[in-house]
Amino acid sequence: MNMCHQKKNMNKFPKDHPYMIRLDEVLKQYFVCKVTDANGAEHGEEYEEMKEEILNALFVPPEEIRTNPDK
Repeated sequence: MNMCHQKKNMNKFPKDHPYMIRLDEVLKQYFVCKVTDANGAEHGEEYEEMKEEILNALFVPPEEIRTNPDK
């Protein structure tokens, strides 16, 4: 097994991890596919929106935490 592949597997989050749950919630309205083209895929407005959703899911506390910090 090469080191690149091994390192990639070490960082895998379980499906029930809070970050994975949040990402599933915010990305359920997007369809994502990986392309093999060396130049990458063409991105539209939805791509920028999706990136914002990902960043918010990971770095902005959920509404219930912001409004009730004692939880």
